[in-house]
Amino acid sequence: AQTQLVLDLGKQAAVDRIFLSEDVVHDGQLVGQYTVDACSGVSLSACDTGKHWMSMVNGTSAKGGQTIGTHHIDKVNATVRFVRLRLLHVLHAATLPQISFRALKVGN
Repeated sequence: AQTQLVLDLGKQAAVDRIFLSEDVVHDGQLVGQYTVDACSGVSLSACDTGKHWMSMVNGTSAKGGQTIGTHHIDKVNATVRFVRLRLLHVLHAATLPQISFRALKVGN
């Protein structure tokens, strides 16, 4: 089963970093592959029904899309309203991984 988290930035916003972290102290490193998608739609349902998600980070990205571990920062360049993290491969464990997921604008 695929697990996903969606951030609603509240309005169109520039994003240049995706910050991810996993609670490896309590659960170990569980995420083996992930993807980060973005959508500029006016609503989450418009993103889902209109197939407007665009991939920003995936398993074939130069430095992202694989494991998360204690922390991982992916560089992106987008102006979006919604950012979606999909966990594509998670090791079997008693609980789902505890993930911190943020979309940030760091540069100018």
